[in-house]
Amino acid sequence: MNKDKFSFTNEYREMLDFILEQQETALQYSDQLLSRKKDLEYKKKQQEFMLEERNKKRIPNISMFSPLDVEDVYEQDLIYKEEMDKLLLQLSEAEATWEQQKKVCQSFERLKKFLYRMEQELQSNAKEKCNNLIDYSTKILETQEMDRNRISRDLHDSAVQSLTSLVHKTEYCSKIVDKDPVRVKLELQSMIDLNKEIINDMREIIYDLRPMSLNNIGLVSTIQAYCLHLRRYDNLDVVLNVVGKERGLNSIVSVTLYRIIQEACNNAVRHAKSKKVIIRISYMSHNVELDIEDDGIGFDVDKVEKESMEKDELHGFGLSTMKERARLLSGSFIIKSKPGMGTKIHLVVPVKYTSGEEE
Repeated sequence: MNKDKFSFTNEYREMLDFILEQQETALQYSDQLLSRKKDLEYKKKQQEFMLEERNKKRIPNISMFSPLDVEDVYEQDLIYKEEMDKLLLQLSEAEATWEQQKKVCQSFERLKKFLYRMEQELQSNAKEKCNNLIDYSTKILETQEMDRNRISRDLHDSAVQSLTSLVHKTEYCSKIVDKDPVRVKLELQSMIDLNKEIINDMREIIYDLRPMSLNNIGLVSTIQAYCLHLRRYDNLDVVLNVVGKERGLNSIVSVTLYRIIQEACNNAVRHAKSKKVIIRISYMSHNVELDIEDDGIGFDVDKVEKESMEKDELHGFGLSTMKERARLLSGSFIIKSKPGMGTKIHLVVPVKYTSGEEE
């Protein structure tokens, strides 16, 4: 990117130098034309003066005492008039050429101003892009920190507490193993069940971090498994429709689509109190479209986004997070919702399909 920018800057400078050089040449030529125009105007005035003086002396010159006859007088007048006509023609041509050259100079001046303005706009755009990249980097770091906090809470609320309980049970069993073997057996069975719960909790956390099935069985099958999970544990009626034949996607695209579906369904369950969610994935020629619709209580999108911006937070039903995920893939993200009208999400991501294997 820096190399391309440097190359463009060099080409721009060379172009500007060339225009300045041509403008200087045009100005010099314009000065020459203006000087010639002034010379011709001076000669014209001289010729007009001579003709005027000639007309004053015409009657005496054609008197009987004049050494010139009538033919000589008229011949001299014709010579003056021819010279006058030539000067007028040359002056007209000089004025036309000078006007044309003046327009050329003005065109160079406009072009120079345009290039200066374009340079300022490019610098402004480059600065804005740099600021946007900084904002993106900051938001990515904030998103990563939010994910770390979420993982920390999940581990603390599930695995850590269960392991702590397991330690207490182990200590208790070690104290009563000789006195009450039957109670120890019961506690051991309870510890086995608790250990299984810990394993399941850890599997869910690992699966939430990176669904292995995305690589193994593909995006659609992974979403189907997630829909089954929502039906079983959250009592949410989830309908998945696939338009077009499923094709291989880059892993980051698959993960992004899956995360947005997760976030939208979590919002539908936790905030929107939805009973039904419809998910549609459309495999188009050059992009993938994702539509998610729920029958929940809905919300005021503008109000939530405004509050999220004022607080400088990435949550707010996860809208900013979903938008950032889409923008990082050069996609478009649209959300529509009104209180009492449910929520609709439309996402379009440009893709290059693969053979289904990891790129």
